[in-house]
Amino acid sequence: MDYYKIGQRVRAFRRAQDLSQEALAERVGISVTHMSHIETGNTKLSLPVFLRLAQALGVRTVICTDISRDGAMRGANLALYRTLASRYSMDIIASGGVSSLEDIRALKEAGAAGAIIGKAYYTGAIDLAQAIALGEGGEP
Repeated sequence: MDYYKIGQRVRAFRRAQDLSQEALAERVGISVTHMSHIETGNTKLSLPVFLRLAQALGVRTVICTDISRDGAMRGANLALYRTLASRYSMDIIASGGVSSLEDIRALKEAGAAGAIIGKAYYTGAIDLAQAIALGEGGEP
């Protein structure tokens, strides 16, 4: 992960909204020093801080990939997506491990706004039309 590039993007979004480092740090609940280190790429960025930053900067949708499950066809990390959907006021798109229509149903119930079904689609494990119907509230 390129923390320098992430920091530069955060700085650009902050400046575009005419926010000081102090104001953004306060919104996110971190120190100004931490905010400075994020913008210069001198610190690793945890998922909770990254999502609080995104939310404070007005991001509305986030794709979150559980890389430990990506391409593994082991099912989605429901606990992760349930937690994210309940903690942040952004649409969470789940990715990684989605392998069945039941995963899509469970993700919807967990509060995910959508799901990426890469390998499950390519292998034929999920029919795209059925997945779309389920995501739109119908039954496949």
